[in-house]
Amino acid sequence: MWSSLAVLLVISGLCFADKPLTEVNEKPEKETPPVCGKPAGPIRRDRRMVGGLLAPNVPWQALVSLRGDLVRGGGVLISDRWVLTSGRNLMDSFSNATEKELPRVYVGITEVHHAIHSTEVPVEQVIMHPRFQNSSEWENDLALIKLGEKVSLGQNVMPICLPLKEYVETGREGHVAGFGMGAYFEYSKHLKYLMLAVADHAQCHDYYNSSAHLLRNVPVVNENMFCTEVTRYSENTCWGDAGAAFAVKDPQDGAWYLAGILSFDKSCSVETYSVFMKLSSYLPWIYHVLGNY
Repeated sequence: MWSSLAVLLVISGLCFADKPLTEVNEKPEKETPPVCGKPAGPIRRDRRMVGGLLAPNVPWQALVSLRGDLVRGGGVLISDRWVLTSGRNLMDSFSNATEKELPRVYVGITEVHHAIHSTEVPVEQVIMHPRFQNSSEWENDLALIKLGEKVSLGQNVMPICLPLKEYVETGREGHVAGFGMGAYFEYSKHLKYLMLAVADHAQCHDYYNSSAHLLRNVPVVNENMFCTEVTRYSENTCWGDAGAAFAVKDPQDGAWYLAGILSFDKSCSVETYSVFMKLSSYLPWIYHVLGNY
């Protein structure tokens, strides 16, 4: 996943607000998580890894896979029935709307070998954002996955809280986890994580919108996105981490909130910034889907 050496890796809803929301008062009509964002044990640093740390417990983390697990991405449990992920993670799945094309979803695991049939959660429906890739490849890169049954919540499986305010001011740190590629161009067998800091939005915008890049396709950064910088050890997200949460712990209530979903995960060592969808801009659409499907 996080290597600084790695070079790379049906449809409905309402339109999102043109401007990001700083305070959100809308309440979901149903599917409100009974509890969220407070795992039984702390998320802690257990062991230093090259390009990331082993994650002992990230209870909202989901593993989303396609094509017989050959293509992997992340996802975030936001209730006992719904997973939020990157729309690009599901591009192969909606090319033909048959049951076999639905993604596989696993929750409550920190080791890939735990993703066996007995831990797979059935998927009922995939709902892409209605403006996914509307004018650029990375725009509105979100999708909701409705699970075929409610998952049992506990220490290892717990939804993250949807935000009541923005948590993406410059310099704020957030927790990002995933099974993405590492130094040997292979998906990680273990869930790993980093603490990344929100970058200056104007600098990230100028970097991706004006500079020449080694990668051919980079995001057109807009106000519905935010960026994070590499760590002081040059660690970053990488191919296969898309769909991961940018999780922020609120010091007032001690709960973890979902501030963003990782979209541009191909930064690795060749680009400075990772790019996330800003959740505050998409809450009306998310609440609409949760209340009507």
